[in-house]
Parts: sequence; C-alpha cells; structure tokens
Amino acid sequence: MIQIKNIKSDYLYLIWKNPQSRKRHIVGILKKNGKYEFEYSKDIKQCQKEGFDLLVSFPNVNKKYVSDKLFPEFLSRIPGSTRIDIDEILKKYKLENYDAFELLKRSGAKTSLDTLEFVDPILNLKEKNITREFYIAGTRHCCKKENEEKLKVGSNVILESEANNKFDANAIKMKINDIFVGYVPRYYSEIISKYLKQKDNKYICIVIDKLGVCEECLKVKLVLNPIQ
Repeated sequence: MIQIKNIKSDYLYLIWKNPQSRKRHIVGILKKNGKYEFEYSKDIKQCQKEGFDLLVSFPNVNKKYVSDKLFPEFLSRIPGSTRIDIDEILKKYKLENYDAFELLKRSGAKTSLDTLEFVDPILNLKEKNITREFYIAGTRHCCKKENEEKLKVGSNVILESEANNKFDANAIKMKINDIFVGYVPRYYSEIISKYLKQKDNKYICIVIDKLGVCEECLKVKLVLNPIQ
C-alpha cells in the first residue's frame, strides 16, 4: 500500500494566469524562514508587458520585502482564524491548527477578483512521496465530450515528455486511457521533466476530481518517488 504524506516547503510561487493567452507565469516568490519574504520573479518585467499589474503592497520590482508577520495582502486572500466555520475549513485542508502560511499553501488562495494563486513548488527531487495536487492544463483544448465517460475519478494518468513542443521544451503530456487530456502546468513542467529523465523515475498520478467539460476540469494527485 502506498503511504502519501505532505512534503513541506518554505517557498510558495505566486502564479499569474494571463487572461488572454491563459498561460501561467511565476510572478513572485513568498518565503517563510523565521521572517516572511516576498520578491518578484526574474520574469516580472516581461509579465508586466503582457498585462500583469504589480501588487499594491509591493510596488518595487527590485526590492525584497521582509516582515515578521505574513503580509496583509496575502492574509486577506484566506479565511481568518475567527471565522465561524474555520474548523470545517481546516478539516477540508487537513490542518489540525490554524496556520496562515499552510492554509495559503494548501488552498492556493484563489479568488474571483483576480487571476492569481499560490503554488507549492517542488524543490528537492531526492525526497520520498513528493506529493502535489493540481489541475491539468489545457483541458479545454484536449478534452472531448465523446471521451467524457472514460475520464473518471480514480483513473491513472500517464506522463510523457514532449520535447518537440514549440512553446515549452519541458512540456509533459498527460494521458488517461490513451486519451490525450492536457499538460502538466508550466510551473511544474521543468522540474518534473528532469525527474522523468532520471533512472527509476517511479510516479503515481491519479484523477481526484472532475468538474465536467470546462477550462480546468480534471484535478490530479501526483506522487514522485512513491514508497511502495
């Protein structure tokens, strides 16, 4: 039996989805290491050219912002500890106690007001049971109604490198029952591409949620270096 545990990270990527191209870009990095640190990514100026607006609380692209507490702009994106339903929320995200950073990580802190979300990156491929949950990218182009019955919760997902992809040299196709359903999101594709090139690159990937025919309809759980 496979035992899955959460791999903790002190880093979170802030992801922006370009509303026109629908591509996702890493626009910032939030770090927890005694204090909280936030800085924009090296690609931020290109993202600005594509339409990204700097966060109000972080107007300087060259500055590393430091705080003893989690920045209010990010705190405002998650439920507060005094909410009447906070116990149910913590249970949903498998948290025993309220931890704003962990809640930010596990929930993604997506809102209906913008195109931002937080993502837990993969930093160390040597760990066992590296577990991440995410929506397959590009399903709106790949998932066809006639295949809908074959795309079920619990289905195994196969990862295949697509080195000839003209948009992303690290592109990884995802297939369910030999049906091409989309790609690994770009913020994971480079590190997972490296993993797939390694010897004994065992993994488990299964569908854990299905929302129907939509822009993002298939959520998967991916485990690298699973413990058998």
